[in-house]
Amino acid sequence: MQFQPHPTDKRFFTPRELADRWLNSEKTLERWRMDGAGPAYLKIGGRVLYDIAQIEAHERSRQRAATGRHVDFQACA
Repeated sequence: MQFQPHPTDKRFFTPRELADRWLNSEKTLERWRMDGAGPAYLKIGGRVLYDIAQIEAHERSRQRAATGRHVDFQACA
């Protein structure tokens, strides 16, 4: 029997899936890729994929305690 990952155990997200997760557009993600912003991504055979570890790392790096003030939440843990 072959292992079937649970749908919430996704390792890679397509740009559409990440745009849905962040309530953003695929065009924004495309612009971020061109500008070198946003999470790191893979490009395999012309297909763009985002690793969940990179997505979560980017989300952690964007956490704020107040407007204009970055807080290292990992240091607080």
